[in-house]
Amino acid sequence: MQLHNSSTQSRSKPRLVVVTKHEPPFVIREETENGTKYTGYSIDVFEEIARRLDLDFTVYEAKDGQYGKQNPDGTWTGLMGEILTGYADIAVASLSMTTERDKVADFTTPYYEFGGIQILIKNTNAGTSLLAFANVFSGEVWACWASVLLLTGLLVWVFEKLSPFSPYNNVQQNDQRRFTVSEGLWLVTASFPMAGPECTPRTFSTRMLVGGFWFFCSIMMATYTANLAAFLTTSRLNVPIESLDDLAKQNIIKYSVVEGTVIHEYFQRMAKIESDFYQEWKSMSFYTKNIDTSDTLPANYAVWDYPLGDKYLTIWRSIQNTGLLNSSSEGIAKVLAGNFAFIHESPMIQYELSKHCDLLAVGKQFSSRAYAFALAEGSPLTRVISYTILQLQSETILETMKTKWWKNGSLTCSQVDESGGLTFHTVGGIFVVVSVGIGLGVISLGLERLWASLTRVRKEHHNTQVTSPNSRTNLAVDFNPGISYLAKELYTGDDAVDTDAVTLEMARMY
Repeated sequence: MQLHNSSTQSRSKPRLVVVTKHEPPFVIREETENGTKYTGYSIDVFEEIARRLDLDFTVYEAKDGQYGKQNPDGTWTGLMGEILTGYADIAVASLSMTTERDKVADFTTPYYEFGGIQILIKNTNAGTSLLAFANVFSGEVWACWASVLLLTGLLVWVFEKLSPFSPYNNVQQNDQRRFTVSEGLWLVTASFPMAGPECTPRTFSTRMLVGGFWFFCSIMMATYTANLAAFLTTSRLNVPIESLDDLAKQNIIKYSVVEGTVIHEYFQRMAKIESDFYQEWKSMSFYTKNIDTSDTLPANYAVWDYPLGDKYLTIWRSIQNTGLLNSSSEGIAKVLAGNFAFIHESPMIQYELSKHCDLLAVGKQFSSRAYAFALAEGSPLTRVISYTILQLQSETILETMKTKWWKNGSLTCSQVDESGGLTFHTVGGIFVVVSVGIGLGVISLGLERLWASLTRVRKEHHNTQVTSPNSRTNLAVDFNPGISYLAKELYTGDDAVDTDAVTLEMARMY
């Protein structure tokens, strides 16, 4: 057990041993250089009580990490077990007051009231990206698709180079368009959105290759369109789970509770009640031949339709199949992973909602219970601590502490309402893609005009130097080292040299 001194006051003061359980925001365990430190709403409340009553205390956690459940032999686990065995003087945690616990221990005045049960699921509408249309396929599928496009474009060029009937190898088709690497890539790029290229290959082998690629594009585009429509439709639907009844009627979303909590006991008890009622209904509704016939036959009390449902039996079976959770943090992690609902106490759920925008609480709270401190039966501290809690309530100190842990520092999550139609936040990525295309086109146009201007200036300069008789040799040497040999052969120092021949040969080699 790890101890933590929450007070450094004199040892002559009454010293209490406090047992607790890590459960944010009521009790938060923090590992520091000086050891384990405990903070949270429950700790703050008890520290204020200890300050007013001039008490000193140490804190440790129960070994099994449970609140307390009665075993078949009558013993208790968790916090309740530590109190009943005398290892701890008081349990300070989000401990619910139940009839079973109240029979074996004393509870103070509740310091937190109306802690009910609620359902926590993942918020599918939170954080919608502008590029939501790209989420239809996973990153691996997009990568494979791009690889197929690149490979097919290169194969088009290879097929055209190797085929004896292509314009590359057939003199009779020199007037036909030759598919270079860039032309092949443009062919598959134009085929990708089913737009179609401006020209197609002439050879049979390349056409077979392109035909298979077109069929691939047809299937992929149909798959993308269908999934995109489903994605945009489901994103506008209401939450699939809105109550405990909805949870019991479906079998797609898994759900569970934390082991050893009052929620665990609640569903177990309710399932047993439904089972017992069903057995009573059967004994009243069906005739047994062994009983003597009389005016009070069971058939006289027959109920043809079972008056109760099997909601809790269904929920309890599903929880058993899914498996009980070890902690609330495990439940939160499964909810964030998706396709999981966590049934937990509403104060803890509200705290998690303030820290995660991807979470959503659904349904109304039910089976509300209060949280209080538990002490051994007959403890003289029960009354004084209860009185101090009432003082804190009247002075609104408890409300101030609640604001500190539940409201201060909470995230502001944006919600997108698409009940009236798709918003720009959902389809804005399409406009981003168009804007990027326009921007790249403008940049390309500017580069093309710049290149054309430079080429025109260079040609004008070249023509000017070619027409000058005094710079014929220098021009040939400046343009290309290979032309210097030509100039030496054609220029003999005689003004009768054929200038046109030099110019034509230089232009051809250049």
